Amino acid sequence: MLFEGLRAVVRDSPHGMLVTAGCRLGPAVCAGRRPGLMLLVQGCVPDRSRATSPVVAVGPVRSTLDVRVVTGWLQGGGAPDPMALPARLRCAISPAPAGGR
Repeated sequence: MLFEGLRAVVRDSPHGMLVTAGCRLGPAVCAGRRPGLMLLVQGCVPDRSRATSPVVAVGPVRSTLDVRVVTGWLQGGGAPDPMALPARLRCAISPAPAGGR
């Protein structure tokens, strides 16, 4: 149910793409994290060849309310701003910045 809600917002996005994967953060991190869907969101140019904003980690998404909040946030347009999300959806695990710094 939660995944279907996220799939719908991506399907309605002209440049959206949804990829699913198991936990990619390593066994120690994955075993200790709270249950729920984790999202990585990044703005890009229409052909997806170049990013226009840094990656934003979101989650865990655990309820239909969380899906509605994330859906509204994604539909807001512009560069994804994690501070526009409630604290419970601002992931404490941030991907490494571009260039490996």
